[in-house]
Amino acid sequence: MLEQNNILAFKLNDATYLARLRLILDGGSIAYTHHAKSRMRLRKVSAQQVLKCLQFGKIFEPAHITIKGSWKATLAYYTGGDLIQVAAAISTNKQGDFVLIVTVIT
Repeated sequence: MLEQNNILAFKLNDATYLARLRLILDGGSIAYTHHAKSRMRLRKVSAQQVLKCLQFGKIFEPAHITIKGSWKATLAYYTGGDLIQVAAAISTNKQGDFVLIVTVIT
């Protein structure tokens, strides 16, 4: 759990969220919740489709700070003929920033 002093310090809007998310993705720092993995299996969505959504998708649900201090937004992208939505949070741990996939929706 993040403490209050670990909240990411940058202006909150969709453009800065996307820029930060994609910068973190370039470093390969991505993790999946158990819930996200189960939804991916259930909905037959691959990790490659999730990554494409994060790299090229548009904001579907606006960026906001969660009660845990992470930035979260939902992105939407057409891939493999399907519209998928990925809820992703930008979090921080001892190793630095990472993207946490919260859930995947089709």
